[in-house]
Amino acid sequence: MKLIAGMTMLAALGVGSVWAAAADGKATYDAKCKMCHGAEGKGNPAMVKSMGVKPIGGTSEADVKAAVTKGKNKMKPIPGLTGKALDDVADYVKSLK
Repeated sequence: MKLIAGMTMLAALGVGSVWAAAADGKATYDAKCKMCHGAEGKGNPAMVKSMGVKPIGGTSEADVKAAVTKGKNKMKPIPGLTGKALDDVADYVKSLK
């Protein structure tokens, strides 16, 4: 019974939604960003060499959103990545070290 009460308390605090957002952000990153920026945001070696991809781990949320929506250097904007998906992926990138 204490476990159920604890889970209810976490849900009320929104902790479940934080975990869901992190999972959604990682899924979007894996689908749209990982091919160039690598699993850890340090850059896929081939893309680093050919396009000058720089590490993105720890990049601010605002900078990630600007790069995704407007493009940056040789990176073109990512079409269709808006709203909650954009927020989630920006949070995920900010969490990379």
